[in-house]
Amino acid sequence: MKKQLLVYLPVFFLFLTIGKAQPVITAANMYAVGDILIRQEADTNFSEGPAGANQTWDFSDLAPTGILSTQSAVSPASTPFDTDFPSADLAFDADSGSYSYYDISGNDISLLGLANSSYVFQYTNSQKVLSYPITYNTSFTDDMAGSYTILTFTNNRTGTATFLADGYGTLIMPTGTINNVLRIKYTQSFFDVIDYGTGPITSTSETTTYNWIVEGNKNVLVSISYITTSVLGLTFNTKSVSYYPGFVSTEDLLSSNSNIQLFPNPTVNNALINVNLEESGFVNLALYSTSGQQVKVIDCANVPAGMYSRQVNLEDVPDGVYFIKMKMDNRDLFTRKIVKQ
Repeated sequence: MKKQLLVYLPVFFLFLTIGKAQPVITAANMYAVGDILIRQEADTNFSEGPAGANQTWDFSDLAPTGILSTQSAVSPASTPFDTDFPSADLAFDADSGSYSYYDISGNDISLLGLANSSYVFQYTNSQKVLSYPITYNTSFTDDMAGSYTILTFTNNRTGTATFLADGYGTLIMPTGTINNVLRIKYTQSFFDVIDYGTGPITSTSETTTYNWIVEGNKNVLVSISYITTSVLGLTFNTKSVSYYPGFVSTEDLLSSNSNIQLFPNPTVNNALINVNLEESGFVNLALYSTSGQQVKVIDCANVPAGMYSRQVNLEDVPDGVYFIKMKMDNRDLFTRKIVKQ
């Protein structure tokens, strides 16, 4: 059976909130080269809960069950398939040899296609994935069409995508409670036709994804997807749940600019991290790879409240992208990206 092509573009925005006002989303937080998006697979024993205003969604029992994956926003010219997408303004590298390509026009971002060593999927009619400004009940519908070839067989696809900001409220995560969260419902319906030499075979698929997003974080906090595929009289249903594994409490997100400093970044060998701690406790400061593996421990000690400063020595690690994660008394405080070059 042909490989199902799925579009996963984490969708994050900048919110402007006043009191209990609805989140308003602008293009100020549009993705840019250098952004890194992280998602952790989780147990699927969760539902998306209700839509609507002033909701509370409880995902406090989320736990990792699968792989941790990353996507890096890169210049299309730095990728091996840039000539297939000459109008692309941005690409995402999934760190597995797979790339997605996007056009950014004004306040819209549209998917132009996907590519890896097995196929190049090009849209002749691109798929809109974001259109600003966005607030509660903002919606749009967009048609798309494209094709890809595996071996000598060509698959032609048409479909429709529907975007709806269907709720806002409070999100409860294992690491804290986040207010002023917006939920996006994104539905993709596809009709595929492929001929293996014995006549055309048709299939249909529908993917409905719920993404929870918040100001100050370019990662989806929680994502739940339902996929239904029908081919040759058979129907297959799958579900996936993922979440952003970094620290996501409202307090950290609101104070991140003033309370945490990491410089120089990028760095050649060393950097300095300054954190204004509001309480004393046992601190664990460590460096992680983009795959989630701990590379080294930077500090592990009891520290008082107040200004905490430590030197981050990267002389013994290869050039690349890393994450510095701080815990206090086994609670995640924050995660910050650092680049060694």
